[in-house]
Amino acid sequence: MKVYGNAAENVDFPAWICGHWNGSPLEIGMGLRTEVGESEVRHHHPFCEYFIGLEGTAEFEVEGSVVVLRPGLVVMFEPGERHQLTAVDEAGARWIVIKERSKPGTKYILE
Repeated sequence: MKVYGNAAENVDFPAWICGHWNGSPLEIGMGLRTEVGESEVRHHHPFCEYFIGLEGTAEFEVEGSVVVLRPGLVVMFEPGERHQLTAVDEAGARWIVIKERSKPGTKYILE
């Protein structure tokens, strides 16, 4: 058994819990956004990425479409699928994010 955790206090979100840096085959983090509007640049990865809604709602722009993440839903981005967090509701949003493969340097920023 392995137990992973982020020991840092008062970390900015997303708070990455495990990944390539501590030997995990998955990269897992917790996200929290309280500001309304764009807060992340458009990017893609060579692996699947899963967002699991916990509280509030968030909107992702995915290949020109808008997808809403809310509690109880899972949004999966396919390898190479361009995505961007574009908004959260006024109450904020909280989620868990899981990436299938955890390798350094695999987030590709798009202009």
